[in-house]
Amino acid sequence: MQGKIIKLKHKIVESVNLLKDVFKEDKTSKFYKDKIKETKIKYKKSGFWHSLSFKNNRTLELKTQYNKEIKLIKKEFKEYKNSFEYHKSKNLKLRILKDFLRALNSSIFAFLVLGLLTWIIIYIFMTGSGKLTLDKILGNYKTETYTLRSKDNIDLNLTYDDLDLNNPNVSKRRGVEFTLLKVDDKEYVAINKVSEESPFNYLINSVNNEIYTSGFNNLYISSISLVDENNFMIIVPGENDIKTFINEIDQGIKIVDSTFLGEGGGFRGSLLNTLSLIGLSLVFAFPLGVGAAIYLGVYAKKTKFTEIIRSLIDMISGIPSIIFGLAGALIFIPIASLIPGTNGGNLISGALTMCMILLPTIVKTVEESIKVIPNSLKEASLALGASKSETVFKIVIPNAFPGMLTSLLLSIGRIIGESAALVFAMGTTIAEYANLNGSNATLAVHIWVILGGDHPSYDNACAIAIVIIIIVLILTILIKLISFKMNKFKSR
Repeated sequence: MQGKIIKLKHKIVESVNLLKDVFKEDKTSKFYKDKIKETKIKYKKSGFWHSLSFKNNRTLELKTQYNKEIKLIKKEFKEYKNSFEYHKSKNLKLRILKDFLRALNSSIFAFLVLGLLTWIIIYIFMTGSGKLTLDKILGNYKTETYTLRSKDNIDLNLTYDDLDLNNPNVSKRRGVEFTLLKVDDKEYVAINKVSEESPFNYLINSVNNEIYTSGFNNLYISSISLVDENNFMIIVPGENDIKTFINEIDQGIKIVDSTFLGEGGGFRGSLLNTLSLIGLSLVFAFPLGVGAAIYLGVYAKKTKFTEIIRSLIDMISGIPSIIFGLAGALIFIPIASLIPGTNGGNLISGALTMCMILLPTIVKTVEESIKVIPNSLKEASLALGASKSETVFKIVIPNAFPGMLTSLLLSIGRIIGESAALVFAMGTTIAEYANLNGSNATLAVHIWVILGGDHPSYDNACAIAIVIIIIVLILTILIKLISFKMNKFKSR
């Protein structure tokens, strides 16, 4: 189309140049000069030369010739507009425009989704990174409480050479350096360092009447009760500034009661339960899923029965996970309760429930990876005298191994992120250690628990979410490396 238009433009320009050459011969007449200017203006506005009244015979003859040429050009252009090529090129333009709009629409939504996911991840890391410490990951969830008191006949006139006595955070009478620990948006006094000669090294645990030797790391002071020289009671709260706290405890002689609290909020138990659930669920689900996929992809013939099985697998994969949780509570908890020492939801009932959830994913993924294996490989194996079972184990399974790793990765991601089903099948008790027979919460259920109260802890929830993201990332990289090594080994 562009070529046609360019040709038309060239024809018109050639005609105008021809007229200019004629007018150059009659420059003596002002009338012709004005008509030249007028012709230029009309040509710029209309695109072709309108009727002119010249008395010069040669000019009139040329004008007639020019009008015929313009009519011919207009006729050609009109015929071209009605032709197939014109409409084809017009449809092509519309198609290109539609494709561009579709691509633009897809790009906009892709960038919106990517931006939203990026914002969520940034928010999680910014909110939870402050709470994510090694002590938090490996610490207890429940707050530890220690009630301590001084032993009799303590000496408070000692010198503590291993402390900087010019430090305002140091109690010169007790030989202790204090610091502030932030707990739930409140600041409590905590012990940073204790001198070797300090009487704090000889505090007695009121529970067992033995000297407390576990140290003061990750502990903060709730309150300390002392008696002074006149046997008056002094109660010093731990939610205090360090200077006031030191001045008040230095007035006392003997600590009659003190409460030290562990920060708590750790998720060591939930992390161990998640890893245990991953291993136990895959032990149940992976062999069953791979076996079913091999049967459907290799041995099963195309019958109504296999079509029904595939339809049921597709249907099961679309069932909400909370329904599996109810099935786990009604079916697998009674089965798991047959094990001695087991009562209620536990790790076994949770793993069996997750097995039901994972089976459709494993079966479909592995079966698809079997389908893409060229039939020529199987036929060549059979032609060389291998049996069908040998072909499956030596040809089908090795070539379907990347698909198996993919199903493994998808299964691990589903286990880590699942909460609704496990609330019913395993319970919501946040344990300190993994327990095969007791109620356990995974990391996802842990998040559900701490966000479900009257005072949800978004910081701790984001810290756990960071751990989940890191675990999935590490497992993904590990599985990709294994797949890469396997493909490299096969190519050799």
